[in-house]
Amino acid sequence: MKKLALYMSSTHMPQKADWLSCVTVAADAGFDGLELFGARYTREADMTPDQLDAIARAARARNLTLSGHPWVEWGDLPLAALLPRLDRLCDDCARLGEREVVLHMDFLSHRQNGGMERLFAAIDRMYPILQREGMTLMMENVPAHGIRELGSETEDFTQLFARYADETGPVQMNIDSGHAYIMNMAETLSQRFGSRWRYAHIDDNDGVEDSHVAPGEGTLDFAAFAACAAQAGYQGPLMMEYAMGKVAFGMQALRDAYGAQGYDLHALKL
Repeated sequence: MKKLALYMSSTHMPQKADWLSCVTVAADAGFDGLELFGARYTREADMTPDQLDAIARAARARNLTLSGHPWVEWGDLPLAALLPRLDRLCDDCARLGEREVVLHMDFLSHRQNGGMERLFAAIDRMYPILQREGMTLMMENVPAHGIRELGSETEDFTQLFARYADETGPVQMNIDSGHAYIMNMAETLSQRFGSRWRYAHIDDNDGVEDSHVAPGEGTLDFAAFAACAAQAGYQGPLMMEYAMGKVAFGMQALRDAYGAQGYDLHALKL
């Protein structure tokens, strides 16, 4: 059986405002990792070096892997203002000991404001820091939101991985199950970019609204999604991006779907 790590998202935990408490709760529940989500990154009043160090120490003590999903909407910033913010963002993530950093393309560039070339300038700035710190940037697929948002189309990822072609390098892909369902892209993304698929957000919806409900509460076919993972040789974590109170319910559907593909999802203490 192929074992997959299980991560939890801080923003879907009752303790979401207190990342230090999230570390303890996630570890006690048996998760392998915790994704720290939000806009607190780079805000000195919210995340001092001492606070970052305390969170990192707590995670190491509990053998909990940290990843990050900074919610930074910097697509309209002048490029000269954006680039130094990326330095600080990477430094904060590294100080936390995060191994994976998940970003949306549209956080850094809009299709009508620099497009992929501006995105490449941003990633180029981050690239040496990612390499130095052993971190991986996971670019996430997103719904179009009615504006063809960067990251919503297959061609965006084709261009991304043509630019950053090293399959062992620090630029890889996060496939969000719910976003892929809304865009009807799970099979296409996994087939075209399976070798770059290293991280997965797990959530369900009705195929229209990005509601982030538990697997089995929406209409997403997780058996088909797990089959895409198996065909791509997926070995990354499954990061639960729905309410922690629903994880026990959601894991039933995930164990059935992934178990049928030869994956082992360990028991949680919920």
